[in-house]
Amino acid sequence: YERVARSIQVEWDSLYSVNPDLRAWIQIDAAQIDQPILASPDNEYYLKVAFDGSYHEMGSIYFDFRNHTDFRDPNIIIYGHNFDNGRMFSNLVWFRQQAFVDANPSYYILTPRVIYRVDIASGFLVENDDATYLSVEFPAEDGYAGYLASIKARSEFQTDVALTDQDRIITLYTCTNNARDQRFVLVGKLTEIGRNEQAWSFPQQQP
Repeated sequence: YERVARSIQVEWDSLYSVNPDLRAWIQIDAAQIDQPILASPDNEYYLKVAFDGSYHEMGSIYFDFRNHTDFRDPNIIIYGHNFDNGRMFSNLVWFRQQAFVDANPSYYILTPRVIYRVDIASGFLVENDDATYLSVEFPAEDGYAGYLASIKARSEFQTDVALTDQDRIITLYTCTNNARDQRFVLVGKLTEIGRNEQAWSFPQQQP
């Protein structure tokens, strides 16, 4: 926790003053991703709105609007564009290669008071109209366990990260820009590695 806290410095209060939709920060060094994660009123708004509120084709990184942004949900979905330019989620597709996953098995998500490690468990392509892996609620008793089993079974690479119905997962979702306009889904297991209850917190934040 201390190592990550020292290496990832986020000026939460100043960033929040620019955009009060700020909820978290994602850093995936290997994929050159170092970005704020925003709460969104729907799954369209931040597709073409930058962090400062201006129009921008690359948009922002943002939570699925159905998710609570305090990471309480079993599946937390985060969206970002792929413009093949190294920005936003463009480089997530590098995780389609087994060797790349082996060399870079985890990444970090931060809030002002909590640091999470995300251990990569699965990655695969879906059609652009396939919402199977964009579920945030699992009402059936065994629905979540089955969902996790399906995620592991579809993976294009292998990892030792087991997923159980007691785990929370992070689902990163982006375009592939291939001929079929498919989407790449990267799933990881969320683990809290430490917290600081005395740190700055979002004022009157709603989940």
